[in-house]
Amino acid sequence: MSFKLVVTDMDGTFLNSKDEISEENLKIVKELNESGILFSIATGRLDTMIKPYLRQIGNNNPIISCNGALVRNLSKGEFYHAQIIEREDFTKIVDICKKNNLVFAVYCEYTVYSESIEGRVKYFAERNESLCEEEKVAIKIVDNIYSDLDEKVFKILVTNDNFELLEQVKEEINKIPGIEAIKSSSNLLDIMTAGVTKGNALKDLAETLKIKREEIIAIGDNHNDISMLEYAGYAIAVGNAEQAVKDIADLVTATNDEDGVAKALRQVLNI
Repeated sequence: MSFKLVVTDMDGTFLNSKDEISEENLKIVKELNESGILFSIATGRLDTMIKPYLRQIGNNNPIISCNGALVRNLSKGEFYHAQIIEREDFTKIVDICKKNNLVFAVYCEYTVYSESIEGRVKYFAERNESLCEEEKVAIKIVDNIYSDLDEKVFKILVTNDNFELLEQVKEEINKIPGIEAIKSSSNLLDIMTAGVTKGNALKDLAETLKIKREEIIAIGDNHNDISMLEYAGYAIAVGNAEQAVKDIADLVTATNDEDGVAKALRQVLNI
């Protein structure tokens, strides 16, 4: 089978533990482009958060972001797919977060909202200091998230190091009809509209691009990557992936700190 599209997760997969793209991973993207194979990202982040990485790899292809709630070509402003959290459900989710004193961030069309600079919001605020103006993440700290937010909501991210509490909150949120919470890391909970997955977004994107699932390679490390690995024709798990991801992969490669993405693609594509 001739592959036409490679889609990789970002954090813990394409990026190393320093949140950097290694030289080998940069090289492989260039070689994919030269071979006529499309390269895309599927991330839990909002796509505006990965502008510096997109510049590095010279990518102007559609990006799957917010775990599949949003698919667009950021450089061209073209939307391929969007699933928002309705206002009533948004209120219920925030109620649960506040009841449990949880830090959370709200991912909207171009802006991240929060009531405090903590958790991932703090990370992106600090990261903004080293970025040029056009690559900074738009962050709005508001007094009242209920009344001060008037944009479309694609995802809510909860951050907490109490894994037991996070599991309890996940179960409570999953009782809201039409809403689904999934862990994207041990201390991160992603909340989207039910049915939003990287796999479903990849399916929609592939159909738009007229690419068969058998012609797709997907690479990931965590539970929120499983759906796209299951959809793709060939699934790769990096060496640091969760066991559940390794269990469904066609190939388990080196870790994200050992150029796992580049090594796996060279092995599968013989480049």
